[in-house]
Parts: sequence; C-alpha cells; structure tokens
Amino acid sequence: MILEYAVEKMGQTLSATHIHEKLFKNNSFEEVEFLFEKMTLTVDKVAEITINDYDSFIEANELTKIFLSQGGFTELEKKNLEEFDYTWFNLILLFCHFISSYFDEYLVMII
Repeated sequence: MILEYAVEKMGQTLSATHIHEKLFKNNSFEEVEFLFEKMTLTVDKVAEITINDYDSFIEANELTKIFLSQGGFTELEKKNLEEFDYTWFNLILLFCHFISSYFDEYLVMII
C-alpha cells in the first residue's frame, strides 16, 4: 500500500507522517514507522527510504515499479514461506517436547 502510493506520487519524497495521515489513520504512527523499517530490511532497495529520529521518508524509484509488478511484499513473503527450512524448526520443537517430558517425569517422581 505504501509503495503503491509512493509510485502514484513518483518524484515526491513522502514522510511517514504524511503516509500515516493519508493511508493509515486508524493505525498508530509507530505501526507506520515499523513498516518503513521493515522495508529497509529487504534484499533489494525497492525505494529510497530514509529514517531518522524525527520522521521517516520514502520516494519511489524504478525498482519500486518493478517490485510491485512482480507481486511486491506479498509475493516476497509467499516465496520466503516456501523456502523456509522446517528442519531447524522441527528440531527445536522436538527438543522442547523432550525437555517438557523430562520435567513432567521429574515432577511426578517428586510428588
């Protein structure tokens, strides 16, 4: 939504305050700032984003258009989920189950 709006306003630098007022009136400003921070963590520089102590700013570029035409963050998130390695997740789950079982037996012995 932010990137689409930035593309509509191509050539303009938009502040998080402006984005909050125009697109996210029902959300907190902190949520909008969080979205800006999350956008800076993407592999590609999908927009010109500046974050400082007072406000955050975004300006769309040509990569923004390409990124959106390829599905944007929705597609990126979908791709990340498909590539997620469940091996570590399953090992951690197994470990937690083992620890839980151990303590359950230990507590039964105490009682």
